[in-house]
Amino acid sequence: MNTHTLTDLYSSIIHKHTKLNDNQKAFNLQILKAIEPIYSLAIICKNQGKDLTLKPESTLTLDTAQRIEIILNTPIAERLRELFNEYEIEQTAIIITDEIAAGKFGFLQPVETLDIGVRVGLAVLTEGMNIVPLHGISTTKIKSNEDGSRYA
Repeated sequence: MNTHTLTDLYSSIIHKHTKLNDNQKAFNLQILKAIEPIYSLAIICKNQGKDLTLKPESTLTLDTAQRIEIILNTPIAERLRELFNEYEIEQTAIIITDEIAAGKFGFLQPVETLDIGVRVGLAVLTEGMNIVPLHGISTTKIKSNEDGSRYA
């Protein structure tokens, strides 16, 4: 998480982009403050090389938007936060998928755009909590009908 602590990130980003009331925000901050030293210790221990992996298997994320951005390696967290604040999850999934399809995030090839859009939409609907966006879709293709129109 760069040089910023989780609580710094929460305070600067998430805290102002959520619909939580002040008590809920304070509660979340309290949890982060408790988790942060434990997670830091896990990183130190893992870096000793005595385990099979050199980093904790679970990646800490501050919200659904960051979780989706990390699991799909797609820079969309900020936009997702904006949409989550304004719309319900289902509407957010449709809007972000449309924006990806329109090229707002810079994907140039239609098949790549389709693939990322479908995966992000599913990740939004599942709140990034299952493997469907990563492993539930084997491939996405754009094909042509007999009349020349295209479909996915």
